[in-house]
Amino acid sequence: MKKRLILVFSVVLVVALCAACSQPAAPSEPPASTPEPSAPAATEPAPDLGTFEFSLTAHDPPTAQVMQYKQYWADSILAATDGHVQITNYYSGVLAAPTDVADAVKGGSADIGWLFIGLYPGQFPLTDVPCLPMQGFGDNRAATETLWDLYDEYQAVRDEWSDFKILMIYSNPGNHFGSVKKPITKAADLKGLNMRTPAGPIATVMQAWGANPITIPSNEIYQSLERGVIDGWVWGPAGVVPFSVQEVTDYYTDMMMMCGTFALVMNKEKWESLPVEYQEIIDSYSLRTGSLGSAEAMWTEMLNGRDVIVDAGGVWVDVTAEDEAEFKIEGDKYAATWPDTFSADIDGAAYLEKAITLVNKYNAIYGG
Repeated sequence: MKKRLILVFSVVLVVALCAACSQPAAPSEPPASTPEPSAPAATEPAPDLGTFEFSLTAHDPPTAQVMQYKQYWADSILAATDGHVQITNYYSGVLAAPTDVADAVKGGSADIGWLFIGLYPGQFPLTDVPCLPMQGFGDNRAATETLWDLYDEYQAVRDEWSDFKILMIYSNPGNHFGSVKKPITKAADLKGLNMRTPAGPIATVMQAWGANPITIPSNEIYQSLERGVIDGWVWGPAGVVPFSVQEVTDYYTDMMMMCGTFALVMNKEKWESLPVEYQEIIDSYSLRTGSLGSAEAMWTEMLNGRDVIVDAGGVWVDVTAEDEAEFKIEGDKYAATWPDTFSADIDGAAYLEKAITLVNKYNAIYGG
């Protein structure tokens, strides 16, 4: 198999700045196959309403394609505001640990945070619907479209984020099993294994399959595998390769079970400190548009990652239709009880039905 280029960049058109004074650097180009953030409606240079500097904390390394998209996003905002809104990205968890991002942004020690909902069990359950195993969530572009339809329609979803200004919500490509020593192709293969697993629905279903789920951040998986603390993981190539976990993983189960969900959130006071003109510019590069750009970046990284895994000696193993149906039994059992976990303020069963209807519609569009 010919190895895909890990980083391919498309040429994008940057809105020309008309000011006669010196201009900020043009934004770097987004990853290939990534939708450009829409440009602000105004064509005149942004007014000088003050200069604002914000920090952004993320736990992935800067080499990850989704992080390159975040840099493109920050560069685009810098250019569109004539250099008056600068966002500095801090990668690899140097500003806040992955499990501390929400508190860091709420408390103001980070202005903007990229958080993985799977590390925050029970805090954002409606937004975490793509994490329901074996319910059709695999193509993260379809999952991201679904999330934004749900966010727009349901006040209860927006209420989950009332402590923050939401900039983006999106999913990563469908998660697989990765394992050492033996492949996982049947539910019975999981019995007794210590598996790194995101918190939430998948952890409960993993127990039903016979595994011992252990929730640890991405940056600890490599060492945990090396030391034999875990026997494998629930994750995907878009995350595996940036952390070089393909070096210590032997087998990859070619069955997408669910999507992980991410959010880019901002401290509310910092957001409210911005003039409305700058808020509108940031929103034009964020929300659904920026979320889909991030999702596309992760989808591209997943495709590239599959080749990197094979080149590293990893073996992809198939699951038969009969064995996949066996996995789905426990996924369906959990999904049937999931609506009961919500208060009377929302009809959980109707919400789940709507989510599955939406993702099926978008799967047909994206081919997932």
